[in-house]
Amino acid sequence: MSGTSTDDVPTHDLAPERARRDSGVPAVLTFLIADVRGYTRFAQEHGDEEAGRLAADFATLVRETVVAGGGELIELRGDEALCLRVGTPGRNDRSGLADGVSP
Repeated sequence: MSGTSTDDVPTHDLAPERARRDSGVPAVLTFLIADVRGYTRFAQEHGDEEAGRLAADFATLVRETVVAGGGELIELRGDEALCLRVGTPGRNDRSGLADGVSP
């Protein structure tokens, strides 16, 4: 999809192991899988250029929101995003990954 890139997205094969080793406690992993509802229909109605802009805006929103919530963007594919937050047991929150992202 035009306007989106995964070139600067880090990979995290060892994130859980590194978190456990560094802190001495098991890591709690929170995953967020997000996509743009109605994206295919939007692309059909508005064309590839507008759909590319929407996907780029989505990528920026996800990246900024997830990083602000202490997470990281793992993978981005057009209108889909996979995010991860590594935490510790006993943390009393719902991850903070999606704060500011509405359904």
